[in-house]
Amino acid sequence: MIIKPVRFLEKAPERSRVEALDPDRSPPDEYSVIGREVYLHCPDGFARTKLTNGCFESRLQTAGTTRNWRTVLMLFEMTETDAQEK
Repeated sequence: MIIKPVRFLEKAPERSRVEALDPDRSPPDEYSVIGREVYLHCPDGFARTKLTNGCFESRLQTAGTTRNWRTVLMLFEMTETDAQEK
């Protein structure tokens, strides 16, 4: 099963820090930094990747939290339902 987590960063990282990331750190895993998010593609599972929270926090110099995309969608649906009830 392909896991597609997203990492939400506290702040947008400096461009130079993003450019200094090693795209070959954990093959076949891939990532894309867009604004304050890091989108991950981990074909062998998120538990096996070397693209860890610590890896991104230390290199991008910003804290963050990682969530499975399915969880993100569930949380989004919950907020929409809550907003419609008000």
